[in-house]
Amino acid sequence: METRKIQQVGGGTYTVSLPKEWATAADIEPGAVVALHSHIDGTLVVQTDVGEAGVEPLTLSVVDVDSATLERTLWAAYAAGIDALNSSSPTASPRKPIGGSSGSPET
Repeated sequence: METRKIQQVGGGTYTVSLPKEWATAADIEPGAVVALHSHIDGTLVVQTDVGEAGVEPLTLSVVDVDSATLERTLWAAYAAGIDALNSSSPTASPRKPIGGSSGSPET
């Protein structure tokens, strides 16, 4: 494991440098766009090859799935750092919002 010091830029943003060997192996060059995924365990993952548009949403087909399985799948996607999700179901109404106005599931 390699450690790095966190630096503060301009009194606001925190930065950390990437190991040059890793960046070279991952074809990272100055100006490249990467995605950062924070996980519930405190891990921060750097994802390469995301381009300017960001990460494609996960597509989930919801066919004959009970609510408990669907909930576990959604939590697993969240824990894996998925930022966007498309779902489809032959019986669901299209574009029906889930949860309250904040976009989070209601409990």
